[in-house]
Amino acid sequence: MKPELTVIIPCWNEHESIRHVVLEVDEMMCYYGIPGEIIVVDDHSMPPLSIYPLNGSFIHRNRKLYTCIKGSGLGEALKTGITHTTTPYVIFMSGDGTDDPAVIPLMYKRLYEGYDCVFGQRRWPGETLVGYP
Repeated sequence: MKPELTVIIPCWNEHESIRHVVLEVDEMMCYYGIPGEIIVVDDHSMPPLSIYPLNGSFIHRNRKLYTCIKGSGLGEALKTGITHTTTPYVIFMSGDGTDDPAVIPLMYKRLYEGYDCVFGQRRWPGETLVGYP
């Protein structure tokens, strides 16, 4: 069995995009048979972020929502996500949709091959990715 993957998505006031991002991540993981979970970390959004409208959606992955407790900022959001991770592999994606979930299988493959770390790039409208990651 393949090792599981956690996709951590830190968010701050990304109410408009988070539903779409979570659904895209879930779709990629399901399509490529990548076991794991999706963790969304709310970094003190106003009003507080909710992913629970997704309950009515056709979603395959276990998804969880946590809130930064100790402080605020991207670093705290990442630490909060890592604290709740139980899988050997982690991918970080932005809650605003600028990271392309289509690269999840490529990044997971590199991690599975033994790389310690894989870096990606943001997606921009009209841009074509070649040889990524």
